[in-house]
Amino acid sequence: MAQVTSSKRQKFQTYLLVSMVTILVWLYAEAETVKPETMQIDVMFEGSNYQLVDPAAPFGVNATFRCNASQLADLEGLKTTGQAFKIDVTAREDGAHAIPLLERIEKNPRIQQLGIVVERVNPPEKQVRIERLEKVEVAVEFDRGNRELADQAVIDPSSVIVTAPLSLKPWLTSIKLPARLDEERFAGLAEGVEHKLTNVSIDLPYQLQQRDGVSISHDAVSVAFTIIRQTDTLASQLSVLIQGPAPAMADFQIVPEEEGRVTVELTGPRSTIEKIKARELTEIWAELRFRSYEDLAQLAEGAKPVSRFLAFHLPPGVTASPKRISFSVQRGGKPSELEAGP
Repeated sequence: MAQVTSSKRQKFQTYLLVSMVTILVWLYAEAETVKPETMQIDVMFEGSNYQLVDPAAPFGVNATFRCNASQLADLEGLKTTGQAFKIDVTAREDGAHAIPLLERIEKNPRIQQLGIVVERVNPPEKQVRIERLEKVEVAVEFDRGNRELADQAVIDPSSVIVTAPLSLKPWLTSIKLPARLDEERFAGLAEGVEHKLTNVSIDLPYQLQQRDGVSISHDAVSVAFTIIRQTDTLASQLSVLIQGPAPAMADFQIVPEEEGRVTVELTGPRSTIEKIKARELTEIWAELRFRSYEDLAQLAEGAKPVSRFLAFHLPPGVTASPKRISFSVQRGGKPSELEAGP
């Protein structure tokens, strides 16, 4: 009886050993089996520091690889790092190019190191546009606004290096970049004293702000200057007076398309603008001028609205923003809704 039990035990052990070996062989064979695996990977084009590459951001590609389980695990490990598969385009000339993705992904060092075969890629190719970046020296000028300076402002540095796409070079060589103070900082500066200011920001034009690949060697400069006179601005409503020969004023009616007051921006010495705000200076108005009787008669014959720039009666040193007013001229009728001048 003991011999039978021992024989059964040996048979079971043999069966168990064979089963374990079989499973191990199967697992090894499964691990070494090469089969297609499809996954999405991130790819990006990589240029030199002197190239603008578009698109610059990574883009998704569906790729089918022939790999075994171990290679697949390594490939998925590469994905989890968040690093895109880079395609080198530094040797490409400026312009648009269709890049074959399968060939370039297959030549990626990481793919070659794993020994993986790339079967298919969707999309099969990707358009890329390349433009060389150029360094251009651009002068800086101080934007004094409406202030009067004793002399030209001294700027340090007087020019900066702008790196930008080659297509912008002709335009960059024809401009100056403005260094600007914000109005609050400017308004607090005294007249007749030399000011030496640091960290005066350079204002990049819209054309540069909206372009990729643009950089500037300095975003601020130092400026030394002396203000002779501070100026200020004021939005003001002015009455519109009509100026013309008296006989013409009696025979023609001027009909405005808006009320007889206009809003304009006045600019001048700060002290004068303050007086206008305080209504200490009131003899300020706009004028719609007509040279002669014939001038009005010709406008009346047209029977269509016309427009003219206004003239202004202002204190010394004050200017007004240009303003046109639309009106029509008719013969006879009631007096004009605009105020008539002498």
